[in-house]
Amino acid sequence: MDLGPVFPVLKPASWPGAPSNLVRPLVPGLALPGQPLVAFNYPGSGLRPFVGPARLEKLGQTAEQLAQEALGNLSRNQPVCSLTTINLPGGGALEVASGPQDPFAVERILHAAFMRYLQAEVFKTEFLAVGIPGRPFLFAAPLERALSGELLEVTRWTHGKLAEDSDDRLSPEVWVLSEGRLVGRVALEGGRPTVDMIA
Repeated sequence: MDLGPVFPVLKPASWPGAPSNLVRPLVPGLALPGQPLVAFNYPGSGLRPFVGPARLEKLGQTAEQLAQEALGNLSRNQPVCSLTTINLPGGGALEVASGPQDPFAVERILHAAFMRYLQAEVFKTEFLAVGIPGRPFLFAAPLERALSGELLEVTRWTHGKLAEDSDDRLSPEVWVLSEGRLVGRVALEGGRPTVDMIA
């Protein structure tokens, strides 16, 4: 049966389907408990099945080959994104790139060309900060807006508003990207945001 194209899908670290399906951490080189998982799904199929070991064997692919195919399908799917001004929980406002109408909004963090576009063309910054508190919320802004605490604040606030047992609740963290690649996260040290880069 043809299930259509496979796509990456982000799931929370506690996703119950993880043991029986092919998953990897969002940032494999970053030892961070609780980071979201990347699973692989066929959203065009009415069944919306995930790829597990049996499906992978039937396809005759390695996990890496399947991941590359899924990322390729994501990159060919047109992003729906716009600049939005959001009100901060503690007052003030923050302009972010957000795509709530995009069915793959949170997965865009894996879409290297699109992240490079946001970094270089939209924000014209060396490093891009991205929050993915939960589906369908992706907040992207220059790293400076994360180090000021603003992006971290709205990401954590949004994450906290989502149901704890929901598969759509992803991460209170803000991730750092350069040239479309995930290179670290924004961490709090001594109450101040700093960048924790991948070793």
